[in-house]
Amino acid sequence: MSGLSRILLAALRFVFGVTFIVSGVLKLIDPVGTGLQISEYFTAFYLNFLKPASVFSGVLLSILELVVGMAVLARIRIVIFSTVSLCLTCFFTIVTFILFKFNPIQDCGCFGEAIRLTNAQTFVKNLILLTCIVPVFIMRKRYARTADSLAEWIYLSIHVLLASILVIFVLNNGPVMEFGDFRVGTYIPEKMESAWSGESSDIYIYAKNGETREFTLSEIPDSTWTFLEMIPSVASEEQSASFDFAVSDLSGEYVTDSLLYHPGPLVLFPVYDRQALEQEEWDAIIREAVSLEKDGISGRVLVTDIEECPDSLAGLFGTADYKTLISLSRINGGVVMLHSGSVLKKGCREKLNPEEIKSILRCDVDETINSVCVEGHIFIEMIFLFILLSMISFRFYLKSSSKSGAGSEKI
Repeated sequence: MSGLSRILLAALRFVFGVTFIVSGVLKLIDPVGTGLQISEYFTAFYLNFLKPASVFSGVLLSILELVVGMAVLARIRIVIFSTVSLCLTCFFTIVTFILFKFNPIQDCGCFGEAIRLTNAQTFVKNLILLTCIVPVFIMRKRYARTADSLAEWIYLSIHVLLASILVIFVLNNGPVMEFGDFRVGTYIPEKMESAWSGESSDIYIYAKNGETREFTLSEIPDSTWTFLEMIPSVASEEQSASFDFAVSDLSGEYVTDSLLYHPGPLVLFPVYDRQALEQEEWDAIIREAVSLEKDGISGRVLVTDIEECPDSLAGLFGTADYKTLISLSRINGGVVMLHSGSVLKKGCREKLNPEEIKSILRCDVDETINSVCVEGHIFIEMIFLFILLSMISFRFYLKSSSKSGAGSEKI
């Protein structure tokens, strides 16, 4: 193999490997969000019976992407993993072509919520990755063995174990860094205005005296016309799918504005699955919300629905849809602190008692937001740094103790 060919193949492996590693890590740091995206795929492809396994499927896919990316980049078990990579990329390319052609979902979720691509961009990305992996697959048997099989499998297994530990930690404590619509630092009222800004191109159909006509929002006729239906535009559907925040009280009245424009601190306890909580956990959430109210800090327990509630606690509850609640907090019954409409901090209720919440709310708002964001960025950077250093260390170990020369790899 010539020097130029080696450089070209190394560059192709680098592009492919780094893309898969980044994709895997960004999905692993938010397994619940990844599960939501997988759930949308199941719905789009009429596989609703698989939706209960969405989070598990997303975690498996993310770990597989991470391991495949590392193996291709470091030339570990290249015969096996170049084959796996080609199969995965072909599968992703077919799926994203369907998304590009029929547009059943708006966001592919390839990089979690950190990097959002259109379906067309995602399809092009997969074509590029396919171009990268095909030459590597063709030349797979020309690569020299990097180490004995046991050492390579142990190395990859360690990273699978560490990735699993990361997922368990995040599921129990919430993402250290979020990239969704309700990430720390988001001013929700501005986000809502931005999502619904611009001239609506929805079509409104009215009838009068047997005549049916179409109108835009700015052309809505007088009351002598009878409204029949509204046909949303593609742009409107994308906007409504991109962001939504609507909360009602138990009587059905919208209280969204009173929450978003509430002056000062506001603590929300989103519960997107009441049945999954033990009675003790449910009671503890209510006690914490009541405790905060007694100390002059507004608190609200948000649920999808509630069967019964004492009149004395009715003002403590609000209702919202499942997507809003799980977007607010990846933890069922977690804590979301707002300050004048801005997301200040999120956390696990068991690790944020009322006294700690009060202490956080007394701190400077900008300082708290910056601290949370910096911690999140450092956490993610440390993950990528660890992966890089582990690969460098492994290569150094192989170089210092290598017993095999160039030749075909044997599986």
